[in-house]
Amino acid sequence: MNNTLKLLLAALSGGALSYALMTLTATSSHTAETEAESDKPLYWVAPMDSNYRRDKPGKSPMGMDLVPVYAESEEQVAGAVTISPEVVNNLGVRTAEVEVDHAQHDFDGGLRAI
Repeated sequence: MNNTLKLLLAALSGGALSYALMTLTATSSHTAETEAESDKPLYWVAPMDSNYRRDKPGKSPMGMDLVPVYAESEEQVAGAVTISPEVVNNLGVRTAEVEVDHAQHDFDGGLRAI
């Protein structure tokens, strides 16, 4: 009877493991399809003039290659610089709240630049 219980537990754990792997594989393939759709550029723009837009890659009037614009980049504000969280983590960027120091500093009225 002890061997039967061990065999039953092994079969159940094997089935659970197979189900988990199949579910994980199905989820990752669905994610890959979604990423492939989002990887398609909406349009191409000239690097020096964002008003020059085309539906396919090519050259700008200045002879530069057009740059693809993707759906997620449409959400950005013009002139804003964004850095992905992975790059921030790799650079070791640390942030902290600004603290106001109310200590009196005695300056002699002149500033020097070195």
